[in-house]
Amino acid sequence: MYEYLDYSSPLEYFDDVIVKYNIKRSTYNRINVVEVHGHEYDPDVASPFDNTIIINPNFKTKFSLPFRKFHELQHILNGEQHKTYAFSPLARNHA
Repeated sequence: MYEYLDYSSPLEYFDDVIVKYNIKRSTYNRINVVEVHGHEYDPDVASPFDNTIIINPNFKTKFSLPFRKFHELQHILNGEQHKTYAFSPLARNHA
């Protein structure tokens, strides 16, 4: 009925969620989580088009890192691409 979660931290749980999700997917459909050290005003971003979560460890916010990671994961899982963060250098396509 209920699954007991035995994790020492929310970040450990996040990593496990990503691993379990990726096991069921092909190489080209896996979620990638990367850190990019940007400016303190550059928020974390998610790109559902390529299943990538970009976390800026320098981002100054009141929200915890686990919350931020799960928030971006939700964008990936829902296929939501918001234009709100288009001003962020981390969201720009440098290709």
